Amino acid sequence: MHCLIGNHEWMFLETIAAEARGARGMDSAEANWFFNNRGLATWNAYIRLPLEEQREISVWMAALPYSAQVTVNGVSYLLSHAYPYFDDVQYSPEEDVRRKTDAVWRRLMIRENPFAGYTGSGHYDRFICGHTITEFYFYKLRFERGWPVRKPDPSVRNRIFKGERFIDIDCGAKCMSCAEDPSAALRRGAGRAQLACLRLDDMHEFYQHPVKHRMSRLDLQDPTRPFARLAELEPKMTLPGVRPSEMALPEIDLSDLKFPEAHLPKVKFRQMTLDDLRTMIGLRPADAEPCGEKDDETEQPETKADEQG
Repeated sequence: MHCLIGNHEWMFLETIAAEARGARGMDSAEANWFFNNRGLATWNAYIRLPLEEQREISVWMAALPYSAQVTVNGVSYLLSHAYPYFDDVQYSPEEDVRRKTDAVWRRLMIRENPFAGYTGSGHYDRFICGHTITEFYFYKLRFERGWPVRKPDPSVRNRIFKGERFIDIDCGAKCMSCAEDPSAALRRGAGRAQLACLRLDDMHEFYQHPVKHRMSRLDLQDPTRPFARLAELEPKMTLPGVRPSEMALPEIDLSDLKFPEAHLPKVKFRQMTLDDLRTMIGLRPADAEPCGEKDDETEQPETKADEQG
């Protein structure tokens, strides 16, 4: 197995460099990988490793190639994560950084020639990449041909896309574990996601995706117990038949059914005056005089005093 560097490895290396500078999670590259690309769990597992293992992983990842060339049945293929990177072309330092950035991040357009501008001595017939989920190209193609563009059907899984000059094998495998992700786009992608493999010898396609089977909800038997096989029923065996006409339910006389009598307790309310009600709910003190004209006369001087004040 030969590995090529992609955008997630790129972000991993950027995070390692940021931590070496003392960013402590405050760098924008770290935030992009931790949260936008769900890399926080990978980083937490990485920092728990011994320092020697961390160093080995970072050195191995930094040495990953940006492209590879393979010839099968006389057809020459160039492989990169997202966009071609040519090892046999001499770039300036600035141009080399840009080319490597394109190799892991750039999205190839559906009619774009991936070998345009190539000045090397090699020859390539087809380009194979990932990075862009194939759903993007299938719907671009529908738009070009004037077909009605519909929202993706979650029940239809992504397939490998074979264009004129390139093949995209990214069928969204990164979304297979995102069925309950907070992002609605990732949840929708999880229903279409699968891992794709293309065999170049005969261009046969292989797919692997999570299968939710009803049998997975059943409790499996204890593997330590011996397996017992049930005796097979012989074809001549029949179950005893039951004729519905021979079945009779016992008759029930409803007049014999008696139900106990139920008596509700009598509820009595004591007589209350308006003053009693006001006292009960706290509007009047218990020792106050009954309401009447006398109360209005005693309150009138206070009201006038307040108005004069």
